[in-house]
Amino acid sequence: KKNIKYFFYYIWLKYFIRNVDVIACQTNNIYNALKKIRPNKVLILPFFEKIEVIKEVNKKHVFCYVSSGEKHKNLPNLFKAIKQLLNKYDLNLAVTIEDCEFNKVLINEINKINENANKSVIVNYGLVSKEKIIEIYSSSKALVFPSLFESLGLPLIEANMCGIQVLSSDLSYSHELLNFPIVFNPNEPKDIAKTLENFINGRFKDIKQSLKIDNKLDEL
Repeated sequence: KKNIKYFFYYIWLKYFIRNVDVIACQTNNIYNALKKIRPNKVLILPFFEKIEVIKEVNKKHVFCYVSSGEKHKNLPNLFKAIKQLLNKYDLNLAVTIEDCEFNKVLINEINKINENANKSVIVNYGLVSKEKIIEIYSSSKALVFPSLFESLGLPLIEANMCGIQVLSSDLSYSHELLNFPIVFNPNEPKDIAKTLENFINGRFKDIKQSLKIDNKLDEL
């Protein structure tokens, strides 16, 4: 179904791009793909809302992952990594997975992990407002982001603006968005766990991450 959808996207762009002056996109990967269709009409214009940072918030979560329950968000591998660390560290992970039929398997896994640990290892806030998301970032020590694909990677931007470190997949979006990205192999729970462990042990405390991109919202 996705392949059919993307095929129609391609046809739509290829034959109707002549009707517009500019095609705006947010990353180099998408830019390079669009250039093959009509190179003189493509601009990179990443955009995101400014965040009102919450100051002096209690860091009640070690990690957070702001995401949906979609397959490409790679939550099963993250949960495996968390379970590998439970015998060695007292940690927790805040997530934002909507409690619905589509996410039933993930919700059941969260409940199972918490029951086996006899505590709230994974704290699921469900579907939340923008304000609550900022509160989750601010009350966490780091964002862990094992997504397998992102059109931009907005949570990395938001987490950085909230002043917390980002641990993310060793994929193009991490390197495009951040100076000094801290990355792991998202397909290997052991590698995710090792990166989380290194964070807990202070291995990354001297790394000062910053955004590589400028907000082009006004220009857009």
